[in-house]
Amino acid sequence: MINHSYYPQHYPNRSTLNQNRNTKINNVIEVVGSGNVIATPDEVVITVGVQTSGRDVQNAVSENNSKSQQIIDGLKSIGLSNEQIGSISFTITPIYEYKNGTPLFIGYRVEHILEVKLTNVANAGDVYETAIKNGANIARELQFQLSDPQPYYERALSEAMNNAIQKARSLSNQLGVQINPVPIKVVEVSDQGPSPFYESSVKFAATAVPIQPHQQMITARIKAWFQYLSN
Repeated sequence: MINHSYYPQHYPNRSTLNQNRNTKINNVIEVVGSGNVIATPDEVVITVGVQTSGRDVQNAVSENNSKSQQIIDGLKSIGLSNEQIGSISFTITPIYEYKNGTPLFIGYRVEHILEVKLTNVANAGDVYETAIKNGANIARELQFQLSDPQPYYERALSEAMNNAIQKARSLSNQLGVQINPVPIKVVEVSDQGPSPFYESSVKFAATAVPIQPHQQMITARIKAWFQYLSN
């Protein structure tokens, strides 16, 4: 959580307010403002992989390596670079089958998971299609995200400030007092950047999967203190 405070130069700081507790400057309205901005993700992260198994671990690993390389070569053939393709996990797990409560070793399971990052969301379906055609038998969630969320968050902060001013004016009208619309203090109480959106597992298909990114909401919240004058 971010907790930034801002004191306009032409207003007393917090210590000054405490020293003048009995003066009109202590007439303060405190409000919370919130702002939301909708954004369409411009990046997508795709998770695909290969799972092989066999009684001999070396054979299972060799088969997995061959299929993984085939997937990587296939993705490069449609224009992806090395920087866009990366391994995020490689595991070897013994497989047991239980009979009458007794574990019987039957082989090894080898799993290699690749992560593919795209800056063109429209190409996500082609990536799935290519990976599956080249041997991928694991296709997990895809994650939509923003390459640069900061401008959207700054817009949300601006909306939050406007919301705080509107609330302060509404309260002052109800109280029958006059406020200065420039706050004496502002605190950024939260930084709720866009949470990545995850699609559910993608089923294998013979043709490219049509992928449509979901919009994301970026939220900002602030606390603001406004001075008012009593009638």
